[in-house]
Amino acid sequence: DDCRARGFAVCICSNNHAPRVRPVAEALGMDYIADAGKPASAAYRRACRLLNAAPECVAAVGDQLLPDVFGAKRNGLRAVLVNPIGGREFVGTYVNRALERPVMRLMGVRRAR
Repeated sequence: DDCRARGFAVCICSNNHAPRVRPVAEALGMDYIADAGKPASAAYRRACRLLNAAPECVAAVGDQLLPDVFGAKRNGLRAVLVNPIGGREFVGTYVNRALERPVMRLMGVRRAR
């Protein structure tokens, strides 16, 4: 609500399936993209079209280095890496997190505590 009040268009772009994403998006009154296939370029192009904005005017906010940050950056978007909110995660997410830890160390990237 704060982002929208400040004039930002927002949407959810998720690799999760619609039955999981739709209720959250509807509760927040947001547009959404489910089964996005991030880090594929199509997901980010679709989000930019949905927001009616050029890639350089869009910031992707996510908690994973590969699908969220890498995908956004290689498609010309700004990227913001945030801490995961916790809870049960898909097994592929565990693999991604294990792979991103050494990469983040090499890059000098740390999650906020």
